[in-house]
Amino acid sequence: MRREEMELLPGIVLPEIEFSSHKTRIKRGESVALGWSVKKAEEATLWKSTVLPSAPEPLDWMRINQLGEKVNLTDEVELTPEETTGYYLVAKTPLGMSGRRIVVEVVGKEKPMPEPEIWEPQKDFLERMEERSHVGWIEPTAKPTPSVIAELISRFPERFFASPGPGFPPTIKMSAIPEVIFEDESSILSWNITNANCATMGNTVRKTLMVAWAGSYSGTKITGGGIGHGGMPSCVLSLSDSQKITGQPLGSRHERWHISAHNAMGKSSVASKWLDVLSIPKFTGACNAARKAFIRNAIKTIDKKLRDGCIYNDTALDTKVAAFKNGHLSRKGFWARLLAELQNIKLVTFACKDAKDKDWVGGQWPWFSNVITVQWSPSHTPGPYLIFLLLIFKCGFNLGLYKFGYSKTEVQDQAYKVADACFP
Repeated sequence: MRREEMELLPGIVLPEIEFSSHKTRIKRGESVALGWSVKKAEEATLWKSTVLPSAPEPLDWMRINQLGEKVNLTDEVELTPEETTGYYLVAKTPLGMSGRRIVVEVVGKEKPMPEPEIWEPQKDFLERMEERSHVGWIEPTAKPTPSVIAELISRFPERFFASPGPGFPPTIKMSAIPEVIFEDESSILSWNITNANCATMGNTVRKTLMVAWAGSYSGTKITGGGIGHGGMPSCVLSLSDSQKITGQPLGSRHERWHISAHNAMGKSSVASKWLDVLSIPKFTGACNAARKAFIRNAIKTIDKKLRDGCIYNDTALDTKVAAFKNGHLSRKGFWARLLAELQNIKLVTFACKDAKDKDWVGGQWPWFSNVITVQWSPSHTPGPYLIFLLLIFKCGFNLGLYKFGYSKTEVQDQAYKVADACFP
């Protein structure tokens, strides 16, 4: 849609931007003068990028506006870029937004100077809005009269009175199915965005590394932090799509996918979705395929409950569990430790054991070890609660609390209260 066509939509006011550079190709060490003048705008933002100076078009001017620094509506600056740099100028009003870009190439020697690259973004920027099913407009030779505006409203009332419409924020729906996987599995991330013409996606990846350590009360200790990365401000994300995420090659991790979307009126929305990838535990003893599947499913169930806020959001535990109440363990710190243990569950060996009904005790975790024993008998089958309880012992409710005066029974009772909070 052309700029003049955009201005025919009631309520949309686009800033006018003049952005220029006396050079767009310089030798390293030389300076370049940038000048701009902005009209019909309340504020202007300048952002520079050396990572992707020529990011794919159309661009997410909303995000660039958030990344940049506020500048005067009219100004001139002299800069000395060390490498090829894209300079982005964004101006906005409450009802519209425009942007321009100039790329200054830094070279080793003088080259013929091309004309400044100044991009008028509106046509490409609003490409998805040009179908009449999305937005209505006419092509008169003059400014619209009240009768023309009335006709627009009568033909496309949803654009002016009800959501979705450019005056309403975009709607973003995201899902990850399943939300917890092992490294040898995959998940489908899906999204659907309505009432938007520009969308971007980024994601962050976090890892908590642990190693076996005989000197620890749990048998493991944390040794590492995390990594993270995100997307560039380009409107290249399809409004409805999906992608397959596999456990490998990145390995165990916690991912959070973010989507930012906005429309021609500058209305924006953000959404995010998490996905956990767990390492694969080791098995020994009488672990047949069915029992391995049970243990894996129990681990995934526990992880999802924790990610959905179990323990972390349960402030009642701060008074019900003595170790939390007295400050000997942190409720949120313990929650994080459980998640770290699950992410590094490859350090744990699950020993499957057959037992007689009269000897069945469910399972056990020997202190200072990375072995969890799970029992099956003719009449008794373990559940996720048992695996969770043994992990609670391993991650803090154990011998380490004895020094604060708790008895073995008191420590066990506290562990039960924590487990009950997630598996009532």
